[in-house]
Amino acid sequence: MESSISGVSLRKTLNRLANAVLQVALVGSPADVLMLSSQQFVLPDRLKEDWSPANPADEDSETAQELARGLVFMNCIFSLLSGVESTMVEQLTKDADDLSKKGDDLYLVPYKRLKRILNENGCVIQAATARTPPSAEKAVLRPRDRNICLSLKDLMRFQRRDAILDLAMESNDQYGRPHEARFDCDVIPETTTEALNQVSNVVERSLTFGSVEDVSQLSRKMSDDMSDEDKFSLQWTTSHNGVKDPDAEAYWRALRQLLTEGLDVDYSNLKQSYMNSFERILGGMVTQQFSAKRPARPELEIASKFANWEMKVRGNMSKSYEGRLWNAYPTELVGNWSLVESDDASLLSSIAIFPGREKTRQIVLQPAGEVKIDGMCPLRAATQQQPKLDSVEGLNWRLNPGPTHLDTCYIRVRIVEESGERNVGFVGYIDRGQRIESRFSNRPIRMSGVVVDTLSEKVDDVAIGSKKFKDDVVDVIGRFVMEKSLDE
Repeated sequence: MESSISGVSLRKTLNRLANAVLQVALVGSPADVLMLSSQQFVLPDRLKEDWSPANPADEDSETAQELARGLVFMNCIFSLLSGVESTMVEQLTKDADDLSKKGDDLYLVPYKRLKRILNENGCVIQAATARTPPSAEKAVLRPRDRNICLSLKDLMRFQRRDAILDLAMESNDQYGRPHEARFDCDVIPETTTEALNQVSNVVERSLTFGSVEDVSQLSRKMSDDMSDEDKFSLQWTTSHNGVKDPDAEAYWRALRQLLTEGLDVDYSNLKQSYMNSFERILGGMVTQQFSAKRPARPELEIASKFANWEMKVRGNMSKSYEGRLWNAYPTELVGNWSLVESDDASLLSSIAIFPGREKTRQIVLQPAGEVKIDGMCPLRAATQQQPKLDSVEGLNWRLNPGPTHLDTCYIRVRIVEESGERNVGFVGYIDRGQRIESRFSNRPIRMSGVVVDTLSEKVDDVAIGSKKFKDDVVDVIGRFVMEKSLDE
């Protein structure tokens, strides 16, 4: 993440703090959250000491203004750890309005991105208000668990005790999708499936957002040689009459092996219901990691290994049936696609990939894999000085199966600039279930993923984050969301 803001040490420091807030909030314990939160009373003085102008008379200098904006940003991200937005968000917005006129909006976009990631992972954050009374007890931001392996009885019991939370207190998100039900991660479980669901969520968050140390610490907690008070106990794999539940125990050990051995283990012995839960974890990791600007994390080779393996299995299955099981150019994807959102997933960056968020028909997928560019060019340089674009030519597209519940759409276009030409690829993920559902509901099909500079003639049959992908890709430019309406 630091590469996008290299050369500016204050921003590097704030970038590390933003990542620390994200990591501690989603992976750390309540004590870890409180410990990091306490730093907000110490760090401002350190930043002032390190980055204040050498001459006190230069209080209105660019350095002093940058420090002031940085302190506002730091206040805002630390406030998120309490579950309540800072009242200084208004100042952050004002600064962004002033800076956007100069093309240098540094902090509002990453703040919103950080908040969005926390929300997507079940953290409930109250809006900023000057009237919010101080709490007698220090509030701690905690993620909410999603349903990975809960039973129907668990869900019915949660409804009775009002444990299901709507993250945004609204019926749908910005794309019209119902919010996923979330559950308190800190309650004492009452059933085997509830206990395993809590552990499943912890494992998924650790592998997705945690450091190597976080993953190692969690695997130690789940090891048999830990004392009962220090480990996640295996008591929930034993029924009330003392009889072992072999299916639950096998799933437990699969979670532990996933942390230590990744996909070098055969997990086919899992009961089908637990195998489905196991794949939900892997699917969540793939979605989170591969739709980011910097999807490759060396310490998380498990994600790319899984994606490569799963896509290879699906591809071989399709070929063995002479393509009858898989259509690389499905009819519902043919047509006009609109860019509804563009983003750079690095927490601190001013890179912009697309000219705005308004819906504009830009890319047309045609039958048999042809691509047409309709309207204005979908790409612009990630610099303030835009090069002149002589032409933009659509090359080809293809839909490949996998990974997990997703399908991967590869779209290639050629851009001719004054400096030469280059191939740009859109690598987008489409939820298979959502694509099928849209046939009946007529709701838009959505595709989200990354934009890449490519070296090879085609970048498909390759999982993002794998070695082959790294060899074939010059750089990941940014991320995107496209939308296609079926009623066009």
